[in-house]
Amino acid sequence: MKALLIILFFAFAELLQATAQQSHKKDGGRVALDKVSSLPEVRDFLREYQNRKAIAILNGSPDKDSKYYSVKVGISDMGMLSTNFNFYIHPKTYEIFYADYFTDQGEQILTLTQWRRFRKLPVWQKWHCYNYKGKNLIIYPCEP
Repeated sequence: MKALLIILFFAFAELLQATAQQSHKKDGGRVALDKVSSLPEVRDFLREYQNRKAIAILNGSPDKDSKYYSVKVGISDMGMLSTNFNFYIHPKTYEIFYADYFTDQGEQILTLTQWRRFRKLPVWQKWHCYNYKGKNLIIYPCEP
């Protein structure tokens, strides 16, 4: 009987710990989603396309495959999301990064400063590549 009580106690303690960790993950995910939703570019997009069901969704939480929260922003239509923006958020600092997939190099992770600078350039609208010139990341046109 004593052994059964000890087993039940530890099982209950593990359940409480797992629940607390999940709750913390949800809170962190909510913070990540709120931070991305508060970006001026995202707020403008959500407002401009609200009639077309523009949304921001938490797409993933840190795990063994990814060390970041992932947030997608786009148009939700018929159960599908047409993604316009992909963001990663660091789980401890909540620093926001932009994930650029319109490159020949696969996913390119940019700081918000880089993203804001590059997205104003005409080359951003076309297939592009990145390279370093000294310590500076540069963007240039390239063929797919």
